[in-house]
Amino acid sequence: MCHVRNALYRLEKVLPAGGVFLAIFLTALVCARAAPPPEGAVAALWQAAADLRAVGSVTGAADAFERIAVLTPDDPAPLVEVGAIYLWQRRWLLAADAFNRALARRPDLAPAWAGLAAAEWAQGSRTQAVAHWETALQHQPDLLAARLGLAHAHLEQGDASAALELLRTGLALSDASSPDTCPLCDEARLLLAAILALDEPDAARAVLAAIANDAAPPVAARRDYLLATLDHAAAASGPVAAARTIGLALAQAELWPM
Repeated sequence: MCHVRNALYRLEKVLPAGGVFLAIFLTALVCARAAPPPEGAVAALWQAAADLRAVGSVTGAADAFERIAVLTPDDPAPLVEVGAIYLWQRRWLLAADAFNRALARRPDLAPAWAGLAAAEWAQGSRTQAVAHWETALQHQPDLLAARLGLAHAHLEQGDASAALELLRTGLALSDASSPDTCPLCDEARLLLAAILALDEPDAARAVLAAIANDAAPPVAARRDYLLATLDHAAAASGPVAAARTIGLALAQAELWPM
């Protein structure tokens, strides 16, 4: 099991402003492997790569994963890890190359499609990114990283209904019982609540209530911020003032595209 309760917190401490969206994909991709680590010498390399990344030596970790990729020419998993590291470093072309190499080994690997989409989105290739997130969902309908990406894309286009459907379906398909089994469920709930906040504040509160009290720090902070915003909007002088309060808060919390 991939233990990622505080993964977003660790990532957001090093990502520049605007990194929440990217951190979503990294949280999923760092934990996505096509198969369990192999036994023997290659397993030792996996452990070495994990140890290097844990102490902040991401370049060393990437080198170790590349060595694993050479030793296991049919396994896409180490290349997915390389791609995740390059995403973290914002080296978009190298990230895309790593994910493409993973897909050459296994064309149906949904996390690789989602990672490739994230790299393309960061470079402004919106149409390609959307197409690749859609491909990821064709192969793995419960992949929340892809659903979150598509939801953000729909919100940029002003289609909140499509974003709502993507998130609701994703949460229904996912094992939302804990951050370890569904590391992105709380992120999906935050975005779902943000979409509902303007027109259905009570429904937004219900979604936020499903986020655990001991959620990862960045998730808990944005949940509490959104709840406080809903309280403030409820006391506003009218619907226009309430909408303005909520809209500004959502943008400041990076829960809604500017």
